[in-house]
Amino acid sequence: MDQTSVSHPRLSALVLVLVLAAAAPPFAAQQVLVVGAVPAPGVEYIDLQKAVMAAPPGATLLLRAGDYGGFFLPSKSLHFTAEPGAVVRLSTSIVFHLDADETVTLRGIDFHSDASMALQISECAGPVWIEDAEIDQGSHAAAGALAIVDSPSVTLVRTRVVGPLLQTALRIVATDGATTHVDAFDCEFIGGKGKSEVPLSPNAGGAVMIDGGTLYASGTAIRGGDAGFYDDPQFGCWQGTGGPGVRFVAAATPSLLAAQDTTITGGAGSTACGAPAVDGPATTGPGTLVPIAGTPRALVTNSPVREGFTATLAFHGAAGELALLAIGAPVVGSGASTWHTFASPVLIGAPLQVLVAGFVPPSGVLGKSFVVQELGLGVEGFAVHAQPVFAQLGAASAQLGAPAQFVLLEAEL
Repeated sequence: MDQTSVSHPRLSALVLVLVLAAAAPPFAAQQVLVVGAVPAPGVEYIDLQKAVMAAPPGATLLLRAGDYGGFFLPSKSLHFTAEPGAVVRLSTSIVFHLDADETVTLRGIDFHSDASMALQISECAGPVWIEDAEIDQGSHAAAGALAIVDSPSVTLVRTRVVGPLLQTALRIVATDGATTHVDAFDCEFIGGKGKSEVPLSPNAGGAVMIDGGTLYASGTAIRGGDAGFYDDPQFGCWQGTGGPGVRFVAAATPSLLAAQDTTITGGAGSTACGAPAVDGPATTGPGTLVPIAGTPRALVTNSPVREGFTATLAFHGAAGELALLAIGAPVVGSGASTWHTFASPVLIGAPLQVLVAGFVPPSGVLGKSFVVQELGLGVEGFAVHAQPVFAQLGAASAQLGAPAQFVLLEAEL
């Protein structure tokens, strides 16, 4: 889209909202703390945990490229975002005990751990958004990759999770009386591989375990881990079985998976000993699989974007649909109440701005762009939370898509 597009009234309205957003909740002006793995000009902290503790509620932590220790974040709204193009790797991290009015977002960050759970979200009443992340524990003999416990609204967008050897990639757990719900858009979950040449360990791990919680998956691939084998000099060769795609666990609250355009497969069994492979099942255990009609829709943005640079928004829908942009505060997802009406949960709420982006062209992707103007005197940046709406005018219906969070920054940061 060329620079003259900024004068388009619809896009001008979008620019106006984004530029003035710093003046009104839920887009309140935020302090931005620059964190680096090593000392460098402009870096305020090289210890991520110290930055987390020093940041005021609602602040943005801008992470420069590098490997960091993990963090422990209890009861505070914060936004973590990687510098554009930077590879940011964090070790074991925990988001814990958010109140209902607190939000944490993690964008463009990789998590890993040699021994522990790479990322755990526990007892968070408020929303947690994870976007463009990778948690690849595939080469580690660790305790796990991603665990979500007693948290009613965790959103994963374009996030890849690979389980450690023998282990599950994504664990969704609701203890007695609690609620855990996860919304996954355009994600990939892969179970940990079985160990080869290790006694009693050739069987692979599952991709997803749901223990009393619920998972909505749209445009997502779920696959169990591939098996290993063990050739015992006394007892002979053992072939491992592939891991399940989804393992439901019996719980007081029934486990449920709602799937839209999502593949669920077991992992491959080993054939190393010459016997037929025993592949893992797609699903196993006492749970419910609910199909959701329709094909996924999405909003994809570049983030963060500094003053003077171009912000882009890509609306992925069906040709002829009217694309709208809903900007609001992250809320606890609507869950099953909207799955069949809008083919997606509602993830943002009041105060709400709804802007018209335009009609989706035959390519299926409507692109919009604008140059970020000056944010205002003393404004270091702010985070915007949005979800696309695609209206089918002839059918008088609408479908929601994968959400996006984007951060606008002052030029000097």
